[in-house]
Amino acid sequence: MQSIWIEIPATDLERANRFYAAVFGHDAPPVDAQETRSIAIIEGTPSVSLNRTEGFVPSPDGALPYFAVEDLGVAVDAVVAHGGRVIEAPNERPGLGHFALVGDSEGNALYLFAAS
Repeated sequence: MQSIWIEIPATDLERANRFYAAVFGHDAPPVDAQETRSIAIIEGTPSVSLNRTEGFVPSPDGALPYFAVEDLGVAVDAVVAHGGRVIEAPNERPGLGHFALVGDSEGNALYLFAAS
């Protein structure tokens, strides 16, 4: 199985777009305002869609995506600086790497990962 697409709910799509661009160091993609939803697609493998759709509500209790970053400390600092929060401080999982559980600007939970 290969993941090809992840949709992350956002209440404030512009804020979420700025948050993810700052944390992952890319330009914020354009927002595509459609009739029933608005999305911003972050290209990658898999691609990530920040999505504002009625009934698709941000929550720390839903799916828990993991994202690889080059420098975990820099990424965690960007989380806090851009409206997110640290849920579990960076820690090492021997043989696996370093992980931090964070909340994004919308209230979703995600893991940041850096290889050892």
